[in-house]
Amino acid sequence: APLSILKNINEVGLVDLLVETKTCLSRRQAREDIQNKIIFINGSLYNDAQQMIKKSDCFFDKYLVIKKGKKSYYFVLWK
Repeated sequence: APLSILKNINEVGLVDLLVETKTCLSRRQAREDIQNKIIFINGSLYNDAQQMIKKSDCFFDKYLVIKKGKKSYYFVLWK
């Protein structure tokens, strides 16, 4: 799975996270995917485009696994 690294931030908007990690190619696509309920982070469904993702949402305060649809996985290391 593709790996992204986030640094020096405590929280990030869901749409920005999806674009930053190249899970989605555009903000519009990110909002559509969220609305279509195909975005899961660490196993939980995220269907609110206004949602903020915090470092405390990470596994071990470091890791996010983003799943888009059934088969696309993206790994995020949050430093």
